[in-house]
Amino acid sequence: MSVSVTRTGTVNVSVTVQPASVNVNVQAQARLKPYRSGTILANGTEQVVVEYVGVGRLMGYIDMQNLGSGEEVVIRQYMKLKPDGDYKKYEEEVYTGPLDPPVVYVTPKESDFGIKVTLQQISGTYRSFDYNFLVEI
Repeated sequence: MSVSVTRTGTVNVSVTVQPASVNVNVQAQARLKPYRSGTILANGTEQVVVEYVGVGRLMGYIDMQNLGSGEEVVIRQYMKLKPDGDYKKYEEEVYTGPLDPPVVYVTPKESDFGIKVTLQQISGTYRSFDYNFLVEI
């Protein structure tokens, strides 16, 4: 048996069984890719930072360096559990400024149908927050 992997992610497997020979080619498509980045200006409502619909794994960062002393932000994460279903809250975390370190990591979440991350500033002067999310498909 021999196995080789190309730079494009193709896995080639050759198996020889007397008296026949079998060759199998498998495409490995899982790759980490940039998905969404930008800046969101808080306005007191729950705002969608990123939403990914489909099969994949979403992860990313939100920069809270602009959060002032005593100001609070809620980060919520939602999952869609069936194709025609509603989003269900998975996690909610309240952050109070100033943060040290200032960057919040949104841990990887896998889904077949959808993942959504929201931000809501619940106290203080409304601030802007940079974010960067990646997806692995």
